[in-house]
Amino acid sequence: MILDFDTRDNWINLCGELTKVFGSREAATVVKPYMGMYHALAELTKGLAKQFPTKKEVLYLKDFDPCVEPHVMSLAREGYKVTAVSESELQSPEKVVENLGRETLCFVLSIDDPILGLKSNSQELLSQLREKKIFTILVSHNQHFYEAAPQEVERTEAHLHAMKAGLTLGFLGARYKFGAMMADGLPWPEINIEFLKSKYSQSLQVTAVETIEEACPRGAESVFSEHARIKDRALLFWRDLDGHAVIELLAEKAGQKLEGPRLGGALDTLSLSRWGGVNTMKWAEKAFGLNALQVRGSVMIHQSWLAEQTDVASSIEEVVSEIYSMQGTA
Repeated sequence: MILDFDTRDNWINLCGELTKVFGSREAATVVKPYMGMYHALAELTKGLAKQFPTKKEVLYLKDFDPCVEPHVMSLAREGYKVTAVSESELQSPEKVVENLGRETLCFVLSIDDPILGLKSNSQELLSQLREKKIFTILVSHNQHFYEAAPQEVERTEAHLHAMKAGLTLGFLGARYKFGAMMADGLPWPEINIEFLKSKYSQSLQVTAVETIEEACPRGAESVFSEHARIKDRALLFWRDLDGHAVIELLAEKAGQKLEGPRLGGALDTLSLSRWGGVNTMKWAEKAFGLNALQVRGSVMIHQSWLAEQTDVASSIEEVVSEIYSMQGTA
């Protein structure tokens, strides 16, 4: 039988457990779980809006993080002024914050993008926001894995950390005093605290990533050379191949099942044949200047795959040659 009922104590108890492990009683930093980044952003932006109903401006980074825009746009539909800050404006952060005041609700500031691991040039802007005590929601998709978990955060900051598909941790400063919008009513499973602890302070295998990118096996090109990024994944593309085909055959060759998108596998691509939709990756084209060929032919290989597999470059050569042969372009 189905018992369509859950107690609100589950989420409250999880918050207590997580705060005991990761938080700080002295700094009044609490740690709360959310069912993914989308849920976390909805809880925090709507929660702040209710806590401060007279503050009517929200800012975010323009064309950088597709997880953020739906939430700020939902506030725009409710009459909030939504300001998109471009990458060029980050060069003069003092100009961005000089006009922010009592009417500013928050700045949703992405640290890195959710797929490619590219980093925003936001550190100086964050310093300016802290100085002016502007509420700031910092969104980290991967950067936090290579840092220690924050035991305390600024009173006006919330740090959101994507931990795995369907789980985001929120490290909330003392001024985030609102209750849950829906989190306490959701059917929460048990959370493996030891797993979460193990996700922090990982080491970057930069040499392995750079080696495979420099090898450019079988006509591959490096997607980025100048842009600041988290080098935990090799980023390659082929102009005449679909990246989905490459990662499918790589996984098959290694005797592994290819994880679905969003599930945290070691192989992935921007290709629409994997993700579906028509405009799914338009954000990557706008934000980073990728063209349709780079999106279609992109391949991402995480450092964990490079560490586990032997002679990855040769495996890629074989896989790409097989695809060319099937296409009749060998």
